[in-house]
Amino acid sequence: MNLPSPLAGLLATLLLAAAALCAVSLWRRRARHERAAAAAEANHVVMGLGMAAMVLPATADLVPPAAGAVAFGAVGVVWAARLLALRHRGGRWGRRSAATAAARTRRTCC
Repeated sequence: MNLPSPLAGLLATLLLAAAALCAVSLWRRRARHERAAAAAEANHVVMGLGMAAMVLPATADLVPPAAGAVAFGAVGVVWAARLLALRHRGGRWGRRSAATAAARTRRTCC
């Protein structure tokens, strides 16, 4: 990726900030045993760091494009299999009733 330096720096800063927020969320979940949410947050930390590395000119060419595409595809397949296994076991997969969502909104905003 060939971006002007100020734009690349701004994007990298935003991506690193997002990764830091996810790392804080991951740290806060450590005692609650929320494995699925913690795994998702860990994924977001790694993804944010990887995207920041792709944007910065100094680190953009560390991984060849073909190897990056293979790694991205492999991780996608693993996450899809994990989601399907979670769904098969009857775990939460983004399904919430309207009443649960409304109750959570009332608790957090008011």
